Parts: sequence; C-alpha cells; structure tokens
Amino acid sequence: MPAAAPHHCRLVLLRHGESAGNAERTFAGWRDVPLTERGRQQAIAVGASLRRLLQRLDVVFTSRLQRAVDTATLAVAAAGFADLPTERRWRLNERHCGVLQGRGKDAVQAELGRATLRAFRSWDEAPPAVPEGSSDDPRTDPHYADVRDPLPRSESLRELAARTAIVWRDDLAPRLRTGANVLVVGHGLALRALGHAVERSTAPELPGWTLGNTALRAYDLGADLAVRCSAAIAGADDDSD
Repeated sequence: MPAAAPHHCRLVLLRHGESAGNAERTFAGWRDVPLTERGRQQAIAVGASLRRLLQRLDVVFTSRLQRAVDTATLAVAAAGFADLPTERRWRLNERHCGVLQGRGKDAVQAELGRATLRAFRSWDEAPPAVPEGSSDDPRTDPHYADVRDPLPRSESLRELAARTAIVWRDDLAPRLRTGANVLVVGHGLALRALGHAVERSTAPELPGWTLGNTALRAYDLGADLAVRCSAAIAGADDDSD
C-alpha cells in the first residue's frame, strides 16, 4: 500500500479463483459453478499476498456461491489465519444475468451483437429475466429458502449496486467502525458494485477498476470510514463472471 494518513481499519476485496464458468467462458451469474483445479491453486497462492496485506484479520464475508466460499477457505488457510468467523451474504452474489446465465459469451455476442451486450452493461438496463419458477429463479433453490426479501431473476447494475450497498451499510461498516480488519471474497461485478458504496460514489456507473481471478483490492479507511488510500494487487487475468 502507498504511504497515507494513519488509518483505522483495512478492508480487502478478493475475487474468487478461476471457476468452471470462467474456463468455459459462460455467463455464470447465480449458477453455483465450482472452482477449477487451477482456481483452487490460485486461491492457495493468493494467501501469501493476503498475509502481507493483513497482519490481523478479524472476519470474512463471502457470497453464498461456492466458488467464493471455497476461495475464501483456501486463501485464509494458506495465509495462516485460523478459526475466523465467516459470514455468507446472498447480496454479495454475482449479478444475476437473467436469460444469459449458463450461455457462452461468444455465442451470445454472435446472436445479440456487441451493442446489445453493451446495453446490458449500462447502469439501468438488465438482460431479460428468467421465467418465474424456472431453475434459474433463486426462489426455486433451497439454498435461499430462508430469504424473505425479493430475489432477482435478472438485474441492472443499478440494482446490483443497491443490494451490495446494503451489505456495506448493515454488515461491513459496523464491523469496520470497531477497528476490525475485514476480508470480502466475491465476484467481479459484485465487488465493483460494493466498491461503489465503499468509495461513496454517486456516479451512475461502477468504479472503473476491475479484478481478475484472485486479484485483491485493499482499502485503508479512517475512523469515519472515508477511504484514506487504496491499492490493487493483481491476480490471474480474466474477465468478470
């Protein structure tokens, strides 16, 4: 991290290792695709960087998707942190990309064209929603049976930012105010959406930075949780899932 004013706490964002969706170049979204063996090795290897960033780690947050949970387990163990509380939040899941879920990115681009895909990456436009009650509707998934809030069948980036901002407000900020160091393990677009809240952005767009597989972004925060400085640590280069 570059030199900066004294900080109160540190927040580190870590994108998961290579998943089957990354390897196959599909839109994974909320589909619970596993890590590849390469992804598992990436997660172990990033432990050394994690240890350099965090001499002390107090709590880990992940999405409910296994690729993030497994990356957190492997990376934290490799870093030498033991017996840490780990909390899973569905609002940290990757963007639900509607009917694109499970489809190959190249095939979708060939069918719909680059302009349509760019529109789906805009702040307010979401891909078409999956049918209610279908296998890609989270309400049909027993992993979310305890959730009483509305669950998405597709999302715009604005909606993604709104739900990750709730995690910032209700879960992360209260821990960080106590001086805790916090690790969040998640997904390419969802972590950028979380960064929108951390950085107190009001722009109708996600932050311009991206995270490859097992790349990290670290924030030093003051007692008021304003960002004192931030830095990115590269991982394996890949596109978001």
